[in-house]
Parts: sequence; C-alpha cells; structure tokens
Amino acid sequence: MSERILDSIDKKKLKNEIDEKMNSQLKLLWDNTADAVFMFDSKGEITHVNPSFTKMLGWSEHEILSRNDISIIPKHYKNDQKKVLQRILNGEVISFHYTERSRKDGKNIHVLASYHPIKDDNGAVIGATAMYKDMSEQVRIEQALSESEKRYQQLIEHTPYMIVVHDDMNILYINNAGVQTLCATNKSEIYERTIYSFVNSDLEDELANILAKLKKTNRSELIINSLDGRKINVDCTTIPITYLGRRAYQSVLHDVTKRKRAEKALRNSEKDYRTITEYSTDMISVLNRRGKVIYASPSHETILGYDAKELIDSNLYAIIHPEDRKKVLQVFSTGVSKRQGQTVECRLKKTNNSWVWVEARGTPFINEKGELEKVVIVKRDITERKIYEAELEYMAFQDSLTGLPNRRSFLHQLDMLVESDNATFTIFYLDVDRFKYVNDSLGHHKGDELLKAIAKRLEESSGFDNVARLSGDEFVLLTKDLKNEEEIIQRANKLLSIFKDAFSINNFDFHLGASIGIATYPKDGEDALSLLKNADSAMYESKGNGKNQYHLYLPSMNERTFEWLVLENDLHKALEKGEFFIEYQPRIDMKNEQVAGAEALIRWQHPTYNRVNPANFIPLAEETGLIIPIGKWVLETACRQLKSWHEAGFTNLKISVNFSARQFLSENLIKDVAAVISDSKISPQHLEIEITESTLLQNELVVLAALRELMEMGVQITLDDFGTGYASLTYLTKYQVNALKIDKSFIKDISKNPEKDAITTAVITLAHSLNMQVVAEGVEYYEDYEHLLSKNTDEIQGYFISRPISPEKFLMALKKGTFTKCFKKHS
Repeated sequence: MSERILDSIDKKKLKNEIDEKMNSQLKLLWDNTADAVFMFDSKGEITHVNPSFTKMLGWSEHEILSRNDISIIPKHYKNDQKKVLQRILNGEVISFHYTERSRKDGKNIHVLASYHPIKDDNGAVIGATAMYKDMSEQVRIEQALSESEKRYQQLIEHTPYMIVVHDDMNILYINNAGVQTLCATNKSEIYERTIYSFVNSDLEDELANILAKLKKTNRSELIINSLDGRKINVDCTTIPITYLGRRAYQSVLHDVTKRKRAEKALRNSEKDYRTITEYSTDMISVLNRRGKVIYASPSHETILGYDAKELIDSNLYAIIHPEDRKKVLQVFSTGVSKRQGQTVECRLKKTNNSWVWVEARGTPFINEKGELEKVVIVKRDITERKIYEAELEYMAFQDSLTGLPNRRSFLHQLDMLVESDNATFTIFYLDVDRFKYVNDSLGHHKGDELLKAIAKRLEESSGFDNVARLSGDEFVLLTKDLKNEEEIIQRANKLLSIFKDAFSINNFDFHLGASIGIATYPKDGEDALSLLKNADSAMYESKGNGKNQYHLYLPSMNERTFEWLVLENDLHKALEKGEFFIEYQPRIDMKNEQVAGAEALIRWQHPTYNRVNPANFIPLAEETGLIIPIGKWVLETACRQLKSWHEAGFTNLKISVNFSARQFLSENLIKDVAAVISDSKISPQHLEIEITESTLLQNELVVLAALRELMEMGVQITLDDFGTGYASLTYLTKYQVNALKIDKSFIKDISKNPEKDAITTAVITLAHSLNMQVVAEGVEYYEDYEHLLSKNTDEIQGYFISRPISPEKFLMALKKGTFTKCFKKHS
C-alpha cells in the first residue's frame, strides 16, 4: 500500500504538505529542543532534520537528507527497524522504542525513539515524524549500577543456603543453591511454578496467612517438595523487601532434613538416639523437667570447648548471651505448653569467652501420664550463615563507602513510618555545595575521603534520628521530634553550622557549604517517594538562590525546579549558539581622573527568557562544570577587545575578568591564560583577574600555587568583594594580591555612615601598608566619590561613572571623554 501512495504523490508535493504543517510555534520548538527530531517519507527517506539531529549523529543536514533511516542503523537493528517502518506505514504510533543509531564517526549511541505517522487529507500515511532521545549517559549509569548489583548477585549465588525472592504467588528469583536443592535442571523450571506448588498442601493456608501479615522478619518451618519427588524439611527466614520496584519477600531456606531425621530417630529408639548423638556434628543435650542437663553430646567440646561431663547437672541458661535469654525462655516455654518442638536462634558462650551463633531446636517428650519427662535440644552452629546474612543485609541496605544507610534502606524506613498510625516527621534533603570541585581537581580518592568525613560529621553532630546517603554528594536526614516550623528552622541552622569548619583531608582543608530542602510528613507528601521528591525540589530552591541555605517545601517549587532544569539544559547550548555577550564597566584612576580600565561582565540573552540574571546562571555553570569553557570564552573575548582598544590609541587601558573557584581548580588554568595572552598580543600587566574571598578557601594549596604562577607571568590579581567573605589578615599576607576591591555594601552612603567610613578607612590603610591598591565598587554619588578621594582610594567603579555598556559604546565614550564628564560637572 505504501508503494501505491508513493507512486501517486509527488515527492515535492509531500515536502510542501509537510512544510505547511510546521507553523512558527512548532518551528521554535523544532530548532531548540535538545532531542533529535526528523521527518521521513513513506520510503523511509529523511526529508527534514532539526539542529539537534545533526549534533547528536554527526551528519550535516546536507549529508543526511534523502538518506534512508536504515542507513544510520547498526546492522543488528536493521531488521527490527524494517518492521518498525512497516508498522508506521500501517498507521501505528510508536512511543519509546529502545534502539541504537550509528553516528557518522562510526560510534553507536543508545536512543529512545518515538514515531508518529503523517497522513494526507484522505487518511493515507505519507511519512512520519520521529524523535530520538539520547540515552547513552543513562545506559552508562545503569551499567555501573548493574556492576554493583552483579557483585551483590555473586555473593547470593555462591552462598550454600537457598535464597528465593517471591511475591504472594510467583517465584521472581532463586539462587543456584535453590536450583540444586529442588533438583531442577535450570531456573526456568522453577519460575514456571507458583510458590505453593513446592509446599505441602496442608501448609498452603498457613503460608498465605504468614505472607498476608508479614511486616518484619518471620521464621517458620516448612516441608517443600523437590522436582524429583523428595520431601525436604527447611527452616525458612522471610523478610519483606522491594524488588524491581514492587513489594516482594526474600526467603532464606536452610535444609534441616537431616536434623529432622535425627529428631525422629531420637523419638523412635533410645539406642539409635545414643549412637546418633555421639557422632553428630550438632550439639545435642537432654534436660530433665527441672532444666538440668542430664546428657550432653561430645560435639559440645568441639564447638564450645566444654567437656560434655562438665555440663552434666548444669543449667545451659548460664552460657546463653544475656540479650538472648528472654527470647529463648519464651520460645521453649511455648513449646512445652503446646507439647511441640520450637526453634530459636541465640548465641552461646565458648570457653574462650567468644560467642557462637546456634540454631536450637527444643523438642519436649511427654510420658504416658501426659507429663513432661525431658526436653531434647539440638543445637547447630550457624555462625557462618549469620555472617553471610549480615553481609547480604549490609550490601542491600548500607552505603559501602560511608557505612550510612543507603537510598533503599531510607525509603524502606520511610515506608514503615508512613504505614504507622499518626506518624509525623521531617526530612532534610542535603546537597554538598562545591563538592564537585574536589573531584575535578584532586580526583575521586580525595572525594571519597571527604564524603566519609562529611558522613561522620553529620552522624555525630546533627542530632537526627537517621542519616542516609542517597547518592554522590547527596544526603538525607530524618527526625521525629520537631513540633513546629520554628524548631525545624532551628535544626536547619544547626545543620548548616556543621559546615562552618573546614574538612581536613591529608593536609588539605576543604571549605564547603550545603543546600538543604525540607519536607514534613504528611503535610508535604502522602508517601515516601513524593515526600523525598518535594524535599529535593526545596533543595534545588536553595541551590538556585545562592547555595549554603535551606528552604521549606512549597508546592510552587516543583515548577521552579522544572524551570531550573530547563535553564541548565539550555545553558549547555548557549555558548555554541552565541547567546552570551559581554558588557564593560569602566574603572577610574582617582589620581588623574582618567579611565584606568574596564571590568568584563558576561550577559546571557536567552531565546525564551530574554536576559537571564548572572546570579541565576553562573551558579548553574559552576555546578555543571560549564564555567570552564564559558570562563575561557570570556577571557578570550575580553582580551581581544582590550587589544582593539589599544590599537585605537588607548594603550594604558587594562581589562579585569572574574574567575570562579571551579576555574582555579582546573589543571589547564595557567596554560589557557598564557595562550590567551599570547594569541591576543597583550601584555600580561594589562590583564587583571578578580577572585572572591571564598575562592581562596576552596583548596588553599592549589589556589595559592596557581596565583603565584599567574603573578610570576605578570598578571595582576585583585581580591573581589572584600569584607563579605572569610578572608583574614593571615590570608592577605599569604596571598599578596595586587589589589583589594571593597564590596559595594560598604561604599553605599559611606559619606553619611560613620561605621562604613571607619571600616573602609581601615581597609585602605591596611592595603596600602601591604603595597596593595584599593578599588571601590558600587560608587553611585558624587559625595561618595569625594569621600573616597579624601581617603586616598586608588580607583573607583560604579553607576556614578557608567553602567556596564557594549564595547562599541565604551569606545565611543572613550573618544568623547564621557566617562570623566561627571567630575567636571561637579567641579
């Protein structure tokens, strides 16, 4: 049918019909979406592609047009794609089809493909619109998770105990020991059956009742049927878990058939009983009705170190671990009253004062009068099994790096709290600010050590009921004792204060902060996942507002979190699309009232949001690492502009560029700065790099080394926003920067404020005594300028002189002397 349509419709007409469907709004989406979108006709030949398509697959638009979709598909997916094409031509909409595509460079990428048929006015399919979402990074993450799960799986597969994961009816997973125990040739034979097909019919109701009520660990004894018809006695420990996103159960089964046979033999024959007990590897003891030992098998000496004769007429209660005594008494008392055997796990003391885990089965013997005659206790050493179980539980619920509970464990705890009556609690979602700088500059080993230090400090100092590591540098803390918002805020401030002191790792001091989001149950979420998601949204609000702060969740934050993620996505493409530009604000030399230079200030003209405030996108750039290429572009552009002004005759001008902490931790910093200076043909003395006080503290040794190399090159260094951060006299003498820039908060209305005047005067005096120049930023009024002049300030910058302007307007103002007219106006 598709061939007849193709024959009857002119290809040019098809293209025109498709073009008419693309109105201006769709065109904007077409050009700016991060996903690859394209159209093809009924032959599968591509007719339209968006920019993201060419970027994702490496083909230019000219190269890809008129190619068949099959030509960009790896060989092992071609037959599959032919079937997909046929389904599309039959009018079927295909969503989220996982596949691979070949880039021009020969590499294959993982994509999630969606197809929507295009029909003409008669309803015939004439082509289709398709979209590829690049899943390569997600696949990489999933593969890393798979490796972790694989190690966990290997431990389960090699344990000698039978482990089964199941729901109320079906078996979802079984390990190799289980396959061998049930005499199956492979796991598929077991997955085809329900759990009840392996249980004796008289135990089905009991098993169903256990699973229906199960909320914590349950131990029971069952008889299961192997595929070869054998009856196997098992001791079964079952716990509720989450498996592949749904509620399930994990059962560890220990074959106790031999023990059961031994118990049966004991009942049948005293002679056989004596023979078995003497040679059994299990410890067998017989107690009289008063609880005194009247017989102990030789294996007690092998396992515990006690001579069997020493135990005669003693009470085993004395060697039971104090924490287990109450439990043991309760279980065995129940067994005696019900006249049936009972099993309990406990610890027994060895002669060397160490402890052995045993599984003890007590069986009461009743005489003909219906009176208790004796109790036979069979004790099996299960220490090795307990170690296995502890390792399994640790790997499943603990973070291997920090030892804290992991995401799975925390969500399980939240589920339990949500299910309890009248529960109320608060969670604090914490993301460590600037942690990625450590990994980028010093490597993952130092990062891991820092994470362990953070975890330890959170656990020891925060006063929370539970502290867990979710992933990377994200932690979550839970408390049930906060009664109102005031107490929540007090706890949040205490949590932030934990990060005030530096973290010392191998002679490195790391000054970090934390962005915190807070959500309370049940007000901010009705289940564990929604509560965690909303706390995450509140955390993003803290990050977006400057970091190192907290926010309580509000419903409106979900929308802002989405906007934040959109902005982050667009930021990756802004430099490539040429959406950044630079404005320049002049600095005036107070001695001659001439323009000394300019500060380069980056701006972002977003296609949708217009001008984006630098306070909103600079933290994003630092967080994602995009500040490195963006910062390099600013430096290159500003230096080229300075060279242009020099060639126009203004040879004394210098240019000032802001550098972030992330840039200073880049291993290519010195090489990049030197290359830009060389390429732009300017003198290093005409380049000034501004850094904030907080940058000095990110990684003191690395930053100090970089500053010294830059100053040796001749580059000028200015400490920006002085007075608002952490700097001290020690840092000023250690770093020996060329200039201090006093923050505008101290300059505004300085002529009217004695306190600001005193602070500023002290800073100027201090700087000059250290041979540093002083720049005052934020000067808006003549009175402030005049006051700063009287204090011997070296340079000023602010709206009193000029707002930041384009390079063209800046050059025009230089030629006309516009920047210095403000002085003449008041003279």
